[in-house]
Amino acid sequence: MLPFPHEGSLPSLPGHITVDLVDEPDVELAQTLLLENQSLREQIARHTQLMQLLTHQLATPLTALNGSVHLLA
Repeated sequence: MLPFPHEGSLPSLPGHITVDLVDEPDVELAQTLLLENQSLREQIARHTQLMQLLTHQLATPLTALNGSVHLLA
């Protein structure tokens, strides 16, 4: 069972993109864009996980925050 009810409902993004490029600058640009895309996906995943944690913590009684206050700072 997932710790958060909506965790598995995030839309999946295509994992691999195939690009046929001829010019060297195009290849370099595509590699840069693909690396940036991967970095942004990882950042979104981290932010989503943090938002789920914060939502879960804020939905519980305030006394449950005793051990997790440092996560909110």
